Amino acid sequence: MNRALIRFTFGEKTRSGLHLTALAIGMLTLALPAALSWQDRADLLAASWQSSYLILAQVLALLLGAGLIGRDLANGALIGWVARPMRRSTVYLSRYAGTVLALGAYLFVAATPLIPISAGTISWRRLLGAWVVAVLNGAGILAALGLLSLGLKTYQDVAALLVFGAASSFLRGGLRHSGHVRAAQLIHDLRLLLVPDGSFAHGLLLGGPLDVASLSLYALGMVTLPALGAWVLTRKRLLARVP
Repeated sequence: MNRALIRFTFGEKTRSGLHLTALAIGMLTLALPAALSWQDRADLLAASWQSSYLILAQVLALLLGAGLIGRDLANGALIGWVARPMRRSTVYLSRYAGTVLALGAYLFVAATPLIPISAGTISWRRLLGAWVVAVLNGAGILAALGLLSLGLKTYQDVAALLVFGAASSFLRGGLRHSGHVRAAQLIHDLRLLLVPDGSFAHGLLLGGPLDVASLSLYALGMVTLPALGAWVLTRKRLLARVP
């Protein structure tokens, strides 16, 4: 990976008006209900904020990852990076790493209002665990978007990922309802492999058991998807931008 490109990508993602607006809305979504309910419904706060936090992580990952590499391909920026010289695989992995770091920073900032508002209701361990799970989950979404962006335009990759997620959930539910448990589990495992889900770490960080199967699928997906994306980029023909 290239440190300069990672820093450039991090700065690019954290200066975007769209991303900062989404962060502000997300912080309000987390902090406002907490501020209104922590005194009387502390149990509800502790149980509900984590799902909102995970949804925020997914939304931010979709926004940050849209056109992860596709934008560089479309505007000819990739040619400039390669001409430095820099390997295409290095560009791909550095862009991905910088985006994951930006996501982690956004999620850290988003959680800070909960510290004074929760007044001890949410432990540091629980906050840290939720942050780790959210980053792991977002990194899986970014890995899938990076691969999709090599063949689809910006936001088409996001649409394709959303359609895949909805279709796989619908198919899995239908198979389970009809009694085809093994087929439903196969669809579930395939989805975890293609869009790695970091929820396996949540129970572990809170003292629960480790889901070895989900961990294995996550690790396999997080190794395979970036490596496949980097390999596809090395085989892709680059075209100079037409003025």
